Amino acid sequence: MPEMAARPLHLCLPLQKIPREARLLQEAHKFKDSVLKPTLSERVRVAEAAAKNQSIFDMADPVAISEFQAVCGELTNRLGI
Repeated sequence: MPEMAARPLHLCLPLQKIPREARLLQEAHKFKDSVLKPTLSERVRVAEAAAKNQSIFDMADPVAISEFQAVCGELTNRLGI
């Protein structure tokens, strides 16, 4: 029987779950000024709007609309539009 070549052993270990807040801080530190200041916390509304093939601005949720307006405003400022 031929000898098997020695191969490195790769272990598949579960990744440690990092709390969302800690992950956001890591990403903010990593990308510094590229991170937008406004955030979207109404992610459920985004999924609902997408499922209905509807704009978030047509949803009856003033908080979600306000968040999107803030994010879009910062994007347009950064793009110089």
